[in-house]
Amino acid sequence: MKNICINTILSACLFVGASLPSHAESLAQVDFVAPFSFHVGAATLPAGAYRILDSSTTGAVIVMAVQGAPSAVAMIEDNRLASFGEKTKVTFRQHAGQMFMSSFSRADGRVAELLSTPFNK
Repeated sequence: MKNICINTILSACLFVGASLPSHAESLAQVDFVAPFSFHVGAATLPAGAYRILDSSTTGAVIVMAVQGAPSAVAMIEDNRLASFGEKTKVTFRQHAGQMFMSSFSRADGRVAELLSTPFNK
C-alpha cells in the first residue's frame, strides 16, 4: 500500500514538472551600449552595456547592466509597430540636460514606450 502511494505521488510530481516548461513565460532581450548616464524610471544608470529583459505578459521591463549591477525596472506600453526595415533599437530623449530612455523596439517589430519618463506621464 505504501509503495502504491509513493508511486502515485511521484507520478503526479512528474506530470506537473513536465507541464511547467509549456507555461514558462518568454522573455525578449534587447542589448545596447549607452555612452552616457541615463534615467530609467526613478533610477539613474551609468554609461555602459545593458540588456533589456522584456516580459510578454507583465507590462514591465528590467534594464540591467551586462556586467551585473546596476539595474532598473520600468512600466511599458506597446503602442505601435516599428517602421518597415527598422532594426532593434533603444531611443533616448533629453530633458533638462539629462538623458531618459524613452522607448525600444524589439526584434518582432513591436515598439514599447516607457511610461515613467517626463514625456509619457
